[in-house]
Amino acid sequence: MCDVRKILNKAVRWDMIYINPLSRIDFPKKPKTEHSILPPAELFDLIDGLEGYPKYVVAIAGFTGMRRSEIFGLQWEDINFDDGTITLERQWHHGAARPLKTDISRGTIPVCPTLIRMLKEWKLRSGSPKWVFPSHPNAKPLSPEGFTSKVWPEIRKEFNLPADFRFHDLRHTFASILLALGERMENVQNLMRHSNYSTTMNVYRHLLPNQLETALKSLDALYMEKNVEKAR
Repeated sequence: MCDVRKILNKAVRWDMIYINPLSRIDFPKKPKTEHSILPPAELFDLIDGLEGYPKYVVAIAGFTGMRRSEIFGLQWEDINFDDGTITLERQWHHGAARPLKTDISRGTIPVCPTLIRMLKEWKLRSGSPKWVFPSHPNAKPLSPEGFTSKVWPEIRKEFNLPADFRFHDLRHTFASILLALGERMENVQNLMRHSNYSTTMNVYRHLLPNQLETALKSLDALYMEKNVEKAR
């Protein structure tokens, strides 16, 4: 119905009708759902249990939070093995290299040493001079759409992942693990490359209570420590 209201608004602007009969109707908002995430141990078991190129695709998603089209758009020149960074320049979408989703999506992100070691290993095994995940050494990249529609369901079944666990949920898993480790929301926003802080907050707000409880316990501990010192 919301799409119909947009169409009718356009009809008003084009003088096809005088008023939008749906303009004063408040439609129920779609309830927000929490994203499925994997605990760290399950994520690591998944990565360690995979073989071939899917192992490294999942590792990049789980250790960086990159989107599928960004992962398959990677070239070896984008990875700085010395500095431990990945520079995002493009995405591979429906068989072609395209600009990234937003301006903030472009840039250089730090990468954990474990992933750098894994990518060095994959570079030697892949035999590809240009693309990180080509269908053949000198061919164009594999299809991200094909990976999530054909390969990912098989992975999900083999590793007994929840039926609703999408490949994109590895991105949410990455952010959730960082927050659980006490990382600041602003830093998670930068790593996720969200253009607005509110986007990060809206998606991961439900993870904050545990952090706040920990912070309050730390505050309480400081107060108790001070009183112990005064009593001496």
